[in-house]
Amino acid sequence: MNVEKIRNLFPHIEKGIIYFNHASIGPLTKLVIETVNDYLIERSLTNIKNYNTFLELHKSTKLLLAELFNADSERFAWVENIANGINVLAQGISLEAGDEIILCDIEFPSNVYPFLNLTRKGVEVKFVRSKNGIIDETEIEAAVTSKTKLISISAVQFTSGYRADLEYIGKICKDKNIIFCVDSIQGAGVVEIDIPKMNIDFLAGSGQKWLMGLQGLGFIYVSKNLQNIIEQSYMGWNSVESAWELLNYDTKLKENADRYQTGTVNVLGIAVLNTNLKMFREIGFENIRKRILANTQTLISRLVDEGYDPVLKSVHPKKMSGIVTVSLPNVDRVVKEMAERNIFAEARENKLRISPHFYNTEAEMEKFIEVLKQVTKTN
Repeated sequence: MNVEKIRNLFPHIEKGIIYFNHASIGPLTKLVIETVNDYLIERSLTNIKNYNTFLELHKSTKLLLAELFNADSERFAWVENIANGINVLAQGISLEAGDEIILCDIEFPSNVYPFLNLTRKGVEVKFVRSKNGIIDETEIEAAVTSKTKLISISAVQFTSGYRADLEYIGKICKDKNIIFCVDSIQGAGVVEIDIPKMNIDFLAGSGQKWLMGLQGLGFIYVSKNLQNIIEQSYMGWNSVESAWELLNYDTKLKENADRYQTGTVNVLGIAVLNTNLKMFREIGFENIRKRILANTQTLISRLVDEGYDPVLKSVHPKKMSGIVTVSLPNVDRVVKEMAERNIFAEARENKLRISPHFYNTEAEMEKFIEVLKQVTKTN
């Protein structure tokens, strides 16, 4: 991997910005700027009604997602965001009063509220408690009862960076006939998420963080078996087989996951995601994962050397991701003062969250540590 060549794709690096905030939102590359410009020229001048362009992007980008997640491209659908995607599942499953859903207590709200909304029907949502940002998968297993119908968890926790053992949880779900849902937003492109190997029934994701795309585009994966179980709560003209027979009004749904795309989707967002997934594939999905993990381990080691206390300092590397968090006093002020020095991280739940990507370098991490020491001395 020629990291220096890749770094030339990022305009912010040319301005001396050190960006360690990919868990919040990813920067756009020159490739993306070119893609957006090309699309705008097409829509404004060369091919204004560019439906064929959409069809090609729709198909080829799903094939790239299928490669990333080792899954069938026909099982992916576009949605606006993860919350709307998870609501496809939450509003589609037939649960009764007394049925149980298992979550953990440090999930991002997008993976919580759609399920809490079911409590008005008498569904019980059980939270497995974390310990210092870590979730013990055996406690998830211990929480399972005969009434458990669904388990949902993030591949990577947004507050701590803890990487769930999805294969372990997926086996529990498969053995006990429980629906397994995964929020992939902090894991896609960062850690391996192999849908069939991990027995994932439903996955929701988005591209604006580690995949460095545009906001307003998400995607879901729905297994064929799950699709046969859940009811479709929302339907639009693009959900049905006879979509272009506009006055037919035949409600026969499409056989693949396109049925969940009720209408017009974010084509520009798809175009950008297509560009980024092609870049990731060319570099190598596994090469990127290894580089991110190496950066995480280096950063944790250096923080420990300097007397800081990273949350995941003692966990095995297979439980790490691209996120490193450290408890600090006055963390909002630390983030502000570092930003004034063109170094960007984030404050989350009274912790400093640092999220370097594969293109970040050890030199940038050393600069980060140097400035962090200066700023925390004054805070």
